[in-house]
Amino acid sequence: MKTYILLLLLLPLGAAAQQRDPGPDYTKAISFSPLALAQIDFTMMLGAEYRLRPGFSLYTDAGYIFSSAYLTDGGNSRGASGFIIRPAARFYLRGRSLFYLQPQVFYKQVTHRLHDWLGKNCVEGVPAFEQLQDFRYRRQAYGFNGVVGALVPLSRRDRVFFDFYLGLGVRYKKNAVVKEPNCCFDRGGFVTTINRDEGSFPSIPAGVKLVIAVD
Repeated sequence: MKTYILLLLLLPLGAAAQQRDPGPDYTKAISFSPLALAQIDFTMMLGAEYRLRPGFSLYTDAGYIFSSAYLTDGGNSRGASGFIIRPAARFYLRGRSLFYLQPQVFYKQVTHRLHDWLGKNCVEGVPAFEQLQDFRYRRQAYGFNGVVGALVPLSRRDRVFFDFYLGLGVRYKKNAVVKEPNCCFDRGGFVTTINRDEGSFPSIPAGVKLVIAVD
């Protein structure tokens, strides 16, 4: 299924390569990522691009995370919030062409408000006792992506586009209970002090954005 989705994303890239037009002629643009609203961390993601010259621009995605489907199985969630930021440099392959390459760094933070049993005075992940209380559990991720993408015009004047992109990179994730020293949180068979969700993992960004030229 994932392979099929990636192939669908690559089709517009091939179509864009066939175009003879030199590409969009704009200096500033804004974007919206609708698929970010359907991720496990529900995110309102917006972006902005500023072209310093025809073949090079600075680009940034920034999003507000207003809810999350993570850590909701036990029914003890009191909501979540956070943010993500992804600054990047964008290199167009032929001046103002539709194809681009984009090195990108990112940072993401999500804080969950929970009411659950929290282990106290933990030694190697084993608590001396547990206490039912409200606390905050924070997830953080940061890393680097290399992205290839293409703009597909939706208007004759080249002011509105679909931006299809696909990338590969690495991310490092870490999690912790906020302001609760020497504690451990058992969430489904393992604790945060020995957390299987922590460490380095591959990052595969892929999706589509709606881009609107503003200047």
